[in-house]
Amino acid sequence: MKEAILTHAKIDELIQSDSKNLFRDVLAIIEKPVIESVLIRCRGNQTAAAEILGLNRGTMRQKMKKLGMLK
Repeated sequence: MKEAILTHAKIDELIQSDSKNLFRDVLAIIEKPVIESVLIRCRGNQTAAAEILGLNRGTMRQKMKKLGMLK
């Protein structure tokens, strides 16, 4: 798993790039590693992982598909 590092410098870089959606850009950096970490903790149980993340399972699967995490 590639480690996602979100630093103040990276956020400043995104701000200076005139990002039109800073929140989306930050989520793009951290979303996949967060889901991966929770899935590891839950031993691959998507329902349990979704609960920890505060998502319903369908939403989490949509995110996983978008992020290339589903085969």
